[in-house]
Amino acid sequence: MNGLVRTMTWDRDLQVYLDSMREADEPCATFAAGAVHAVTGTDLLPAFRGRMSWARDHLEAAVTEALGDPVPASFARMGDVIMCDGNLGVCYGEVSFFMALHEGQFGTAALPTLSCSAAWRVG
Repeated sequence: MNGLVRTMTWDRDLQVYLDSMREADEPCATFAAGAVHAVTGTDLLPAFRGRMSWARDHLEAAVTEALGDPVPASFARMGDVIMCDGNLGVCYGEVSFFMALHEGQFGTAALPTLSCSAAWRVG
């Protein structure tokens, strides 16, 4: 258990966050951490200050350290962090959102949640 608790307005806050990221250009870990912040009010990035190089090179381990053991993507709930092809995203039900998956592309892209490999519970 990661100790995170969803706020009373997590679903609305997540929608506002995702809307704000439609045209953004952020690394996938920053995008996912922003979603965790929207859902719980907790900023995970300070825990990795000074270790960002390690976190980038060991992304799955870094997420597991922050959020606990992963579950199969089929168990993901809206607002959970999800992984597909080494990229972190945010589950939004049947689809999950990721930052620009193709070079030269900006903003979010949607993929079927069930095509993803793992998920981490958020709250």
